[in-house]
Amino acid sequence: MRVRTHCLRITVLLLLATTLLPTMALAAPPAQDGTVDPAVIAVIVAASQQVAQAAGVGTPAAPAAETPTDLTDAPVEGTEPVGEVIIPTEDDFAEYTSGGVSILAPVQWDVQTDSPDGIFSMADEAAELAVAMQDFGPSFPGLIVFPLFEANAQELVDSFATDAVISDISRVEIEQGLPVLRIAFSGGNDEGVQKGGVIYILATGGSALALLGGSSIETWPDLEPVVDAIARSILLDDNLITLQVAPDEGTVFSDDMIAAFTVPAGWYLSPVDDSEMRVIVGDPALAVVGALVAANDIAEDDPQLKAFADAVAGGMSDEDAQVVADEFVAAMNLGVADMVIDETMTAVLPAAGDALGTIRIVGSAPIEDGPMMDMSIYTTIFADKVAAMVFFGAPADVQAQEELILQMLGSTQME
Repeated sequence: MRVRTHCLRITVLLLLATTLLPTMALAAPPAQDGTVDPAVIAVIVAASQQVAQAAGVGTPAAPAAETPTDLTDAPVEGTEPVGEVIIPTEDDFAEYTSGGVSILAPVQWDVQTDSPDGIFSMADEAAELAVAMQDFGPSFPGLIVFPLFEANAQELVDSFATDAVISDISRVEIEQGLPVLRIAFSGGNDEGVQKGGVIYILATGGSALALLGGSSIETWPDLEPVVDAIARSILLDDNLITLQVAPDEGTVFSDDMIAAFTVPAGWYLSPVDDSEMRVIVGDPALAVVGALVAANDIAEDDPQLKAFADAVAGGMSDEDAQVVADEFVAAMNLGVADMVIDETMTAVLPAAGDALGTIRIVGSAPIEDGPMMDMSIYTTIFADKVAAMVFFGAPADVQAQEELILQMLGSTQME
């Protein structure tokens, strides 16, 4: 059975307009206090540029008036280092605390807490080194940063370092078990000074922290292990961490809207402080991260729900799938005009639990003027409700977890 395009359009508008607020976004800068920014990549890049500027790696920011130690001023090419470069060891570390975050850092460095440049800022003038740490803010769903940054690491580094070369992308884990993405690179700033540097992105759950360090290309090989040690030393106050890992038996998430949503063993999860996007989950490798972005009770005899259920029962044409994808992406307000779907991956999947079935749509979408971003949308239809999740990550990685994804969607119960 084929459902006509206009019927699907009405159905998707009904379901998504009532469950995904038109102003919802997957990221917003801290300064906006939760207001919406439609450009996910742009927000990430902007936050990273702030950290980069503070660390003296990227394009220098304008110097603050009457500030004697402005770390945003990058060294001018040809400037002679001041004093002798001393490579600290861990015996030289002392503990510093700011904003609920504790780190170990060399006592020889100028370490500033509660800095205008972030949670911490550190500098060693002789080594032309600067390090800064920043919080992306309470509206930033931290786990999503992993597939986004990993897939777009080159574009990220290019945004604040000329002729950037990435030397390493890896995962590390700090003492509290929080995952950290590490991106090491080299490149110049707009003064032409070549730098070596590293970005650490730490997911706290509903947010993320960034630590970036860099120095002159000559001193960086000796200082990189020191900055690595600083990153490994990060400790957060418990109230800053919302990230959880589901135990061996899995865990059931619930809130004032979702009565039950079962997350499989070993998966990360974090509640999200958003009226519609309820929870973010990620597989143990954080190659796949998804958000439960729609769940809505609808009367069993609702004609639009019946039409959607008929689509599940009878299959979906490529044309109709494109309509669903376009409406879904438009409702999410990601700054995306269209989603280009992969027709070979569009499918109606078997039911799980009490669900009638699930529509899978896979494609990619350009975020503002940035790179294409892989997205996989799963919409599960029940007799009286709809639940939907959007996943970020390579389609092959997402589909490798499809059995668990269907189980999660099938477990959804509404309050």
